[in-house]
Amino acid sequence: MFFFKACSVCRQTILVGWHRAGERLFCSSACLRSATHPGFCRACMDATEAEGAVVSSVDQMGTKLIGSWNRCKVCDSVESLEVVVFLVPILPVARFRVIRFGREGSDAAMLTRRIPGPAMTGAMWQRLAVLVVIAVLFWAVFIYVVAQGAP
Repeated sequence: MFFFKACSVCRQTILVGWHRAGERLFCSSACLRSATHPGFCRACMDATEAEGAVVSSVDQMGTKLIGSWNRCKVCDSVESLEVVVFLVPILPVARFRVIRFGREGSDAAMLTRRIPGPAMTGAMWQRLAVLVVIAVLFWAVFIYVVAQGAP
């Protein structure tokens, strides 16, 4: 019977949807991959520093890792951005290589290594500037519409 077994990697309880490799059970494909290739590959280790991310947030305040880009084909790690959050992401702090375990969207178990250099590249700053302009325009239109409706 497979009910209420623990994942061989992250130890989360498996309710439905398991992966199997021999006698071992895994809660997700990420945990299955980490069992066959634990940790970062040599290329990702050489491109990063040993310092890991300290992610902590309470009620959408604190720091979080957001985003997922530049997936490594060997170790399945991705780049993520650590940001200070106060209801919405406010300030980028650093970039990290991240391997997540467990269910999708869960940050309960992960390995992190810091990517040296600035937290955001020029292209990322351009995208952020476009989003800020869109947000300001949205709020300007919203305030204008509310002001026109008031007697």
